[in-house]
Amino acid sequence: MNAIGIFMGVVKRSISRCLMVMVSLGWGVVLDDLSANLKKIYFLGSLYFGTSLAADVLKVFSIVENEVLGAQVEEELFDIVAILTFIVASLDVTFYLWILDSLSGTMQYLEEMDQKRKLQRYLKLRLVFLLSILFTVVWAIFGMVNTYMEARMLDEKHEWGVEAAWEVNYFAVLAAVSFLWKPDPHAKEYAYVMELPSMAGDDLKFSTNDGILEDEDDEEDGIDSRVDGEEDDMKEMS
Repeated sequence: MNAIGIFMGVVKRSISRCLMVMVSLGWGVVLDDLSANLKKIYFLGSLYFGTSLAADVLKVFSIVENEVLGAQVEEELFDIVAILTFIVASLDVTFYLWILDSLSGTMQYLEEMDQKRKLQRYLKLRLVFLLSILFTVVWAIFGMVNTYMEARMLDEKHEWGVEAAWEVNYFAVLAAVSFLWKPDPHAKEYAYVMELPSMAGDDLKFSTNDGILEDEDDEEDGIDSRVDGEEDDMKEMS
């Protein structure tokens, strides 16, 4: 049961990161596909999943089997876990920087194109992500202080709360993205279509109607000229 929990936690964290990158790049809003970045997302997501799963499994194994393992083997396992944890942290930083850069680029594009409704959605998404980063920093400091202080703030039997808080953070990000992109009866307002820019007065004219209006004016001028010609003929005959 513990193995299933570890596996599902790693899957949730990996999906949360990949989904945030895809959404931040504007997938389905300003881009219809992510062919240029999809391989990078798959590669980073797979690398994060493998290293994070290996680190969690080895960490639990070294704690559970500490009585069976020798001191030298246990020390080697902790060294491997430390290396894997460093790789996972580096991948986290890569994901965070990529997400922030993608959000900035997408929001700048929407602002330049005057896509206000779509921009509002991305502003909310950025707020959720910044709050998640703030929680990550605060909780990481708390975890280090709790680990290296002589008098721990949490007892050993309550240390599961430190890891559980990380899972809650990842789940909150995933739930927020799902809520912001939930099915909507006005989905066309957020889909891969261009909103008409708001303009004051009647300055906005549709080019598709110009030809129709010109044809109507030409027909009216033709009718008027024919009527005038008929009236002149009637006068000459009389």
